[in-house]
Amino acid sequence: MSKHPLYSQIEEVLRKRIASGIYREHGVLPGEFALAEEFDVSRRTLRKALGALEAAGFISRRPGIGTVIRDTQVSPRRLQYDIAIINDANPDPAFNYQSILSDGPLNRGIMEALGRRGHWMRYIPWTSENRFYDLEEIVSNRRIDGFVFPSPHSVEDVLRRVVEARIPHIAFEIEIDLPGLNAVLADDVQAARQLVKLLYDRGYRHLAFLAGILKPKWMNTANRRRLNGFLQGCAECGLSIPAERLLFFGEERRFLVQEPGLRRQAQQLLQQRPLPQVVILSCLLAAQIFLQVAGELSIRIPDDLAVVTFNGSTRDQLETDPELARLAMFRHELPLLAEKGVSRLQHWLNNYQYTPRIHKIPFQFQAGYSLKET
Repeated sequence: MSKHPLYSQIEEVLRKRIASGIYREHGVLPGEFALAEEFDVSRRTLRKALGALEAAGFISRRPGIGTVIRDTQVSPRRLQYDIAIINDANPDPAFNYQSILSDGPLNRGIMEALGRRGHWMRYIPWTSENRFYDLEEIVSNRRIDGFVFPSPHSVEDVLRRVVEARIPHIAFEIEIDLPGLNAVLADDVQAARQLVKLLYDRGYRHLAFLAGILKPKWMNTANRRRLNGFLQGCAECGLSIPAERLLFFGEERRFLVQEPGLRRQAQQLLQQRPLPQVVILSCLLAAQIFLQVAGELSIRIPDDLAVVTFNGSTRDQLETDPELARLAMFRHELPLLAEKGVSRLQHWLNNYQYTPRIHKIPFQFQAGYSLKET
């Protein structure tokens, strides 16, 4: 819970609403009864908040007119919020800022979306053994208006405290059982179900799924969500998938290098006879390694088997690889994910009654050479 008095919290919300122009059309605040009901406080508490606003020069209370907004006191600078971006710290502190700038299109999309809105940004590299920051000081810092978590699983202790304190925040690519979580992610389950239906309608019956690293079940990673969606889609279409064609690893490991496991399982899958008709790959890294192994084994795509992949939150060089870009793919745009997340955070900052929830972005199917039209 916030350490600041309730009237002070209300004053802060009203100040930001005034600065953002919410009340500009009418030039006055809603009446005391309406505001007291909205904030669920007594009129006495509300009047203390209004008194603080008036003392700061934001409003003046005029008999017979109401609480008038003083436009001359609203500077464009007050439209800005102070946003903290929380990421996993680099073992070498000298590389912390370099890593956020080079860590792929999602981070850059978040910073661009915040920058377009004129917000201040502060970067907090975090580990549980952090010698630079104290968790309670971060959460109780009144100068921080909101939090962004681009990779929340690696800083979950901070995320849980922020959620517990009901501080405006947005977390990306996470869907866990945490009441009060405000998050945005790609709708992996629905996309995988749609993919199975698309393949079924085209006459494909013998499918395989290379899911990659799943990590612990409670994390509910994108790879795990896609695998679950695939299994749901198969059940809906009446398809039975043999165990040897469902490949994944690392169910109990949070941190594991993916490449060796992906290569090993790609070899295992491509040495099966007969081959499946279609192999579904959970991400572009899996697709890159799978294509390499297929080439080494002289397996032709799409003549010997078809391939469909998901894109996901991945490195730039994979997004722009010419061969990967031509694959049949279910994809979502990371800049759209970033924009959606920042807009949800902005809405919460402007709206005291905002209800945090999970927001999902749909995938789009991209036709490619690796899946023949039927």
